[in-house]
Amino acid sequence: MPKNKEKIQKIKVSSLLMIAKEVNRVHHKVESLVRGHYTQDHTFSEADLLSILELRVSSGVIGGYLDELTTQASEAEVDHLHLYPEEIMLIANLAKTLAMAEKITFSGTSMVEN
Repeated sequence: MPKNKEKIQKIKVSSLLMIAKEVNRVHHKVESLVRGHYTQDHTFSEADLLSILELRVSSGVIGGYLDELTTQASEAEVDHLHLYPEEIMLIANLAKTLAMAEKITFSGTSMVEN
């Protein structure tokens, strides 16, 4: 990350919590698809299963990062964090990608319906 302190921006913890809630919701749907595959409630092609597992990793990583940030804010008893613009964009882009991925159908099974 850049070392230029002038680039650091304030972001509300409540905004991060809102994004985290959405990411966790999608993560639970992805986990449900994975469980369904391994309990044979759903049958996915290899390509679909790999895509689902990639979503699982992505949602887990961004969810964990957001949980870490919001926990730090809670422990410090602050309502804003200072992040680099690149971090804010990364969080926003990953959350947006996960929200769009929710509309995908995998081997006839939709995450929206799952």
